[in-house]
Amino acid sequence: MPDQQLSLSEYLETVQEIVKIAFGDPVWVKAEIRSLNTKSGHCYLELAEKEEGTDKVIASCKGTIWKSTAAKLLYKFQNESGMELSKDLNVLIKVKASFSPQYGFSVNIEDIDSSFTLG
Repeated sequence: MPDQQLSLSEYLETVQEIVKIAFGDPVWVKAEIRSLNTKSGHCYLELAEKEEGTDKVIASCKGTIWKSTAAKLLYKFQNESGMELSKDLNVLIKVKASFSPQYGFSVNIEDIDSSFTLG
């Protein structure tokens, strides 16, 4: 039997701390919106990156726009771009990494650069 054993929660709590240290500050990330659902004022997205020139997904994660900023952020995006945030849009989003032992990895979306989507 191996010398050191961790419970799953201990292991994932360590991963959580590493994510906090490595990605404590928000960063701008390019992604495609694969799905978008709104519930109780929060927006839940599936984000992806595809291999250039194909439909092969090479990276994906969940994203959240919390109710506290959703109305403002969605209004700003629609006002600046003339479009609603929706599935299949390519976006440049300001995200903060989040990892929870219970729910896994996701990003909290803090801003959206509408000029990127417009091209």
